[in-house]
Amino acid sequence: MILIAIMDYTLFPEHRRFFTRYVLQDEEGYRFSDKLQFYVMDLTAKEEAEEEEKTNGLVDWAEAFTAKSWEKVGQIDNPGVKEAQKTMEVIMSEPTQRQLIIDRRTALLDRQAELDDAKRKGQQEAYERMVASGMSESQARALAFG
Repeated sequence: MILIAIMDYTLFPEHRRFFTRYVLQDEEGYRFSDKLQFYVMDLTAKEEAEEEEKTNGLVDWAEAFTAKSWEKVGQIDNPGVKEAQKTMEVIMSEPTQRQLIIDRRTALLDRQAELDDAKRKGQQEAYERMVASGMSESQARALAFG
């Protein structure tokens, strides 16, 4: 899971940075997982961006997020920003397109919820059958729920 927080304030004033990656670890420094990533972009610290952050486009995105007009966004020379601008202009200018996007997203979320519910019901049924057949609850739980 990757989480990106785009903030318009400095999270830690004593450790002000434009873009930071945080990891989750215990007191002894053992990392929880490489699959969990947490990034913070501080829009107020653009001036402090490192050279790599300038060349890889992160500063371009910060400029887009803080732009006061679509014209300013259009002046940013970054293909990803330009594509995002086109998409946003379509969404904002065509109510039917915006509604189609909302409807599609809602349908995807509803479908995922249905699948998750069906999985939970199947796991519960499997668990109950295994316990009813004489298997211990701990074994049945391990098999049914992983």
